[in-house]
Amino acid sequence: MVAAARSLFQLALVLVLVSWFAAMLYLGVQGYFRDAGGAFGFSAVQLAIIVPQLAFAAAYLCVRPFARLVRNADLNFLVSIQVVRILALSHLVMWGYGLMAGSFALPVALGNFLVFVLALSAVPAVAHQRRGWRFRIWLLSCIGLTEFLMTIVLSLAGAFTAPLPFDPAIADGGYRTFKLPPLSLFPTFAIPALMMVHIATLLALWHQRPPSVLALLQSWAGSSIPGPVSGTRFSVDSN
Repeated sequence: MVAAARSLFQLALVLVLVSWFAAMLYLGVQGYFRDAGGAFGFSAVQLAIIVPQLAFAAAYLCVRPFARLVRNADLNFLVSIQVVRILALSHLVMWGYGLMAGSFALPVALGNFLVFVLALSAVPAVAHQRRGWRFRIWLLSCIGLTEFLMTIVLSLAGAFTAPLPFDPAIADGGYRTFKLPPLSLFPTFAIPALMMVHIATLLALWHQRPPSVLALLQSWAGSSIPGPVSGTRFSVDSN
């Protein structure tokens, strides 16, 4: 039953990600994130990050089948998804060609590379349940979410347009914008999608945790003490 639920979760996740990617690519090509004014004081790009997190939280709290799928998800599958963070090294290429400021490209690329290394080392540990594999997942998720928070803060501070003294010369046409493809796919798809994968990983890790010592003692005590017998308040097994 759990295996079937995990397979269903993986299939649903792949379909959602593919559809989401296609939608964000289409909107980016149409110039929606560049031209749209946003809503509630947030830009269209910011809403593309916030709305999916709210939708995930609402679905987890209100839709029981979805919550069960998340809780029973294959942790090794979720961890392996984070290996795609290696793609953020493309920021270094853009920095080298003067298409992106180093104050944004360098910390984001290095931060994602760290997450990639952690994910790559965690996959075999989780698959074979080696010693400390749960801590590896927790560490990967926390650092991964922290890196995304750093990326968002840097973007809000305008770091991608603030060159460092040792940056290469700015390319003709200036720095590329994150409001048009292909860069728009990072804030409108990659970041929110991988954030949700991190959150789902932590939820599954918590739900699939081994029983605590206290829970084991309570279970043992409960199985050792039968229910009340007629004429007595408690009856303890003499064995």
